[in-house]
This record gives sequence, C-alpha cells and structure tokens, in this order.
Amino acid sequence: MNGPVPVFEGERLRATLFPGRADRVIVTFDWRREGRTGFAPLDHATGFARQGFTQIAVRTAANDWFLNRETLALEAALARAVEGRGRVQMLGFSMGAYAALRFARALGARQAVVVSPQFSLAAPWERRYPEAALWDETLGALAPRAVPGLRGLLIYDPFVPEDRLHAEAIRCLFPALQGVRLGHGGHPAIRTLRGAGGMRHVFEQAGVRAARAGPILAAHRAARRGSRGWWLRLAAHAAARRPALAALARARAQHLPPAAGDDASEP
Repeated sequence: MNGPVPVFEGERLRATLFPGRADRVIVTFDWRREGRTGFAPLDHATGFARQGFTQIAVRTAANDWFLNRETLALEAALARAVEGRGRVQMLGFSMGAYAALRFARALGARQAVVVSPQFSLAAPWERRYPEAALWDETLGALAPRAVPGLRGLLIYDPFVPEDRLHAEAIRCLFPALQGVRLGHGGHPAIRTLRGAGGMRHVFEQAGVRAARAGPILAAHRAARRGSRGWWLRLAAHAAARRPALAALARARAQHLPPAAGDDASEP
C-alpha cells in the first residue's frame, strides 16, 4: 500500500503513516493553533517523501498537548507502528515539540529536532497558555518518560524567559540534546527563519542521521538583517536597559515589510 495508512483514529487524536522505501521513520507532531476547531488537514512533508522516509503524522483535535483520554492508546499504537521499520526520528514545534519528547520512549526514537518545547504547563514560570488549567501532570510529566540518550537539537530563543527555563529543565532529562540558541527568534524560535523562507534547514536536519546546529544557526544569522520581526523583538528586549539600541532596532523595522510567518504568534 502506497497511500496513507491509519495508525490511530480517535475522536481526540489521530496518527497516519505514509509508507516510504528507506529504513527510517520521521514522526511529526501537530502544533498549537489559535482558534482550533478540530483536526488540522493531514500533512505529508514532501521533503521527507522525496528521500523515501516513512512519515507518521500525529494530530490532535484540540490544543491539549496530546493529553486526553486517548493518549495511552495512541502511545501503544505508535509503538506498534514503528516496529521493524528502522530508525525513528522526530520533529516538532512548541506543543508538538513537547509531544515528541513525551512519546520518544514509546517510539524508541534515536533523534529529535524540537523547537521551543515546553517542559510542563504546570511549571511555575509558565503562564502563557489557558490550556494549562486542564494539564494532567501524571499523564504529561516528562521525568518518568525521559530518554537520556536521545540525540538531536533543542532549538529555542534564550530571550524568551519561559522557553529558556523550559529548555534548561528538558536538558536535565534529555542531556544528549544539543541546545541551539536562536536569539530573538521568538516563539517558536524559528519565526525569523520562517519569514525568510528558511524552514528547509530545519527539515533537512530533522531528516539526517546526525542533526547539526550549524546550518540552522547560519540561516538564522543570514535572515536577521531583513526580518522586521527580529528587529522588533530585539527592540522589545532592549527597551528597558538599552533604549538607544531599542530605538535603532525600531527604526530598522520600520523600513522592512512584515513577513508571513514571522509576525504570527504560532507556527
């Protein structure tokens, strides 16, 4: 069968497998979407398909961080789906990055590229998400599901205080993940890259066997000068202590057009 294969079909969670010819599985997780009213359209990453990778796309009907009455059943279904299919790698952004870490052990994952993940919505420094009121720490805690040997990249903006603290807590449980700091990239930290059309660098590293930070860092640096969002985030950070720098950054931003994906609040 060459078409999509259902792995799990629930009312709250779904997982779909796109078969490939290579002995590698890339598992992707849906991200938080403002105004979500159900499942997002099914997405098969064309870059992974061209390389022959099997992809499993995991989706949720709500911004619930994949934690609901179907979580454990999904977890078991994912574990069965990857049996005998080779090396498992993962990619996720924000809520989806958290999910990659949450399900890494069940998937037997070897590598992850996670962008601005949360450690827990119950963390004392996290106050951004209204969904935190429904957070289930027993079902969602990363500590009992940690994979110390999981390699890959943990990408975040160190100037977003919540994301920096999440990254520090996550690396205590997943110490083999390399921290990749994209300053003033925002949340998620790839907004500058996304606005410049540079997301291919993230997807490329998610697919290779040994993800490298260098290409992503270089692409972020190259995109900064032309990113209105980057200059505005720099201005906001500098406003209190370095007003002259903040004024310069705002002036630069005024001469740049907004870029789709860079000024948005979510990926």
